Amino acid sequence: MKNIFKLAVSAVAILFVIAACSKDQKVVKQLADGKWKVTDLSYDGISQPDSTYADDVYEFETCKVKNEDCGGTWTTIDPLKGEVVTPFTYSISDKGETITINLDILGVPSTTVADIVESSDDKFVWSTTEDGTLVETTIEKI
Repeated sequence: MKNIFKLAVSAVAILFVIAACSKDQKVVKQLADGKWKVTDLSYDGISQPDSTYADDVYEFETCKVKNEDCGGTWTTIDPLKGEVVTPFTYSISDKGETITINLDILGVPSTTVADIVESSDDKFVWSTTEDGTLVETTIEKI
């Protein structure tokens, strides 16, 4: 009887892990299907349409979330250098609720851990707090 109970508990635990991974993988699949343009950036709820990051483009690569971080590129326009393409890695976790983006800017590693506010096939929104300011980034498929 104890073995049946242990087997049932193990099966339930495995189902929870599979469900969490499938939600994470669903978000990766949504992101990896095309290029995404920054359409809104807000600070403490105030939209900044003329932000230096307006019109930046993100590309997310497809991968299996359980194997390793996924890759991607962030393209921005530098007034002095022109178009700058920066590679990054990202991961989706917490049942599709969190995105972590790791990139290297001018030799300085940077990690952003953000809450996923909205995730669909054509719109993705994440928010994070930076120096006490709530920053919300909206990207839309182009």
